[in-house]
Amino acid sequence: MDKSIGILDRDYTLWVKELVKRYRGSQIKAAIKVNRELLRYYWELGKDIEEKQADNKYGSKFYATLSRDLRHEMPDVEGLSETSIRYAKRFYTLYSQQIVLRSVLNSLGTSPLYHRQVFE
Repeated sequence: MDKSIGILDRDYTLWVKELVKRYRGSQIKAAIKVNRELLRYYWELGKDIEEKQADNKYGSKFYATLSRDLRHEMPDVEGLSETSIRYAKRFYTLYSQQIVLRSVLNSLGTSPLYHRQVFE
């Protein structure tokens, strides 16, 4: 026979605590996934700018224009300022060089010790 649980039972209190713990864990996992996708978005934005060499024209106000256009299309989205877009390009430029360097070093078969010396 099934035993019902009452709100004053110790099992009930433990169950509520477990539900809260699971919910908080789900929130953290969701935040991590959102952050991962936002990083991917900014990475790809920086990559697009780099590949198109869109910011190459001095005085074109490229970043200001792109920021304005993106904010117009997505008014409820934060992180689309001119500065944020510039950071996205820097983010891609900086880390893509490290990824290429690691790829080259790995293909040369260098030792893990050498990798540690290069990247620390």
